Amino acid sequence: MNKDSTINDMSNDIPAKATEVANLLKLISNPHRLTVLCALTEQPMNVTALTELADINQTAMSNHLARLRSAGIIDYHRKHRELIYELSDPRVAKVLTLLHDLYCKENNDE
Repeated sequence: MNKDSTINDMSNDIPAKATEVANLLKLISNPHRLTVLCALTEQPMNVTALTELADINQTAMSNHLARLRSAGIIDYHRKHRELIYELSDPRVAKVLTLLHDLYCKENNDE
């Protein structure tokens, strides 16, 4: 494979990747979903804890969790009667870690 064909192959893939990334950014651009995702980078949590943290009602939280689940960003497991949510996409975890490092660290070096 020569250099020109490699560049053409990458260029042809850019629109598809741009759409994939744009869809991810749309999902995490909601403050409530971003709060949930940031919390889940630290530890798995149940719906009640996530609802209290995001300061929204349980119906709204269920809708946000459903969107994140259908996108494959989070998953859950059952522990007795409660559902425990966790991040399932390591790429999203990396994005959230970067955002945390840029915006949330106490001594953020510019």
